[in-house]
Amino acid sequence: MPPLVALGDALGHAGEFDAAIERYRQALAIEPDQRRAVANLGIVLVGAGRNAEALPLLERAAARDPNDPAIAAALAAARAGRGASR
Repeated sequence: MPPLVALGDALGHAGEFDAAIERYRQALAIEPDQRRAVANLGIVLVGAGRNAEALPLLERAAARDPNDPAIAAALAAARAGRGASR
């Protein structure tokens, strides 16, 4: 796993959403199709209550991995307009 994604994961789990978002965005600037960065950025954005930003990322992630329960839960939360815990 790319180091920026791993750091984003750790920050997101610690509730440091803004820092996690920045790390995932940095990872995507380097590798735009990094699957885990796309999915986890969407999940963290939902956790931060930024559903409109999360939706396109989560839809993209769900198209790639329709059976991932974390993606499905975050996508449902974003569509419902509420935050989701990570």
